Amino acid sequence: MGNGYHYDAVERDRLMAQADLFGGADLRRLQAALGVPATALEVGCGPGGFAARVRHTWGVPRVEGLEAHAATADRAAPLIDAVHRRDALDDDPLPGAALMYARLVARHVPDVTRLVARMVDACAPDGHVLLIDADDATLLLHPAAEAFERARRATHARARAGGADPFVGRRLPALLRAAGLVDVDGFALTLTSFERPRAAFAAMLRPYTLTENNGLPADACAAAQAALETDVRDFSWTMFHVWGRKPAAAASR
Repeated sequence: MGNGYHYDAVERDRLMAQADLFGGADLRRLQAALGVPATALEVGCGPGGFAARVRHTWGVPRVEGLEAHAATADRAAPLIDAVHRRDALDDDPLPGAALMYARLVARHVPDVTRLVARMVDACAPDGHVLLIDADDATLLLHPAAEAFERARRATHARARAGGADPFVGRRLPALLRAAGLVDVDGFALTLTSFERPRAAFAAMLRPYTLTENNGLPADACAAAQAALETDVRDFSWTMFHVWGRKPAAAASR
């Protein structure tokens, strides 16, 4: 999370495992709302698991990804049509597509307004920009696990110090409207302990318990992860899927 978020082999495996959080319900709803665009670009595609699902489950004929981390981009390359190995906030224009989307990326970048503006610039006229992200106010755990909550607070503080926003989910519609998109719409899906085993949910929250993200000593991080795995019985977390259309008269760059 924030500037400390990293991609080691364990993290790449975790990202692949979380590529299908909702058993396809997310992609079915997106397809019903947006149809099947001819091309899509995932900004921050990671190891490519979700982009591959957009390619094969949603049925988008051509899906490309953009990923700055070389080893992670290498893992994504066989799964989709092309991977651009670069940072989303560098000085060059983003590759264009009819659907520009970012999943669980907005919460990590130091300037989400600039990220959205760049995605809109690259989007084809009459195409869509889609943001998929969570809001940590909706991350509810019971019983409370204080060792994890300490790590979560530290992670939030470090993310905010780097300009990131772990509560960005609530801002997605406003971000898209401010960038000039129209017909802004969306839906929310909630992941709960009724659908996801506790161990899988604990693994999904691993980034909160990494020293690189929270700045805590190793023993505190280990205690935070153990608390997730042993103390928490019930949980829920909401993911927001929000999109807007680029007006047909608008030019893409």
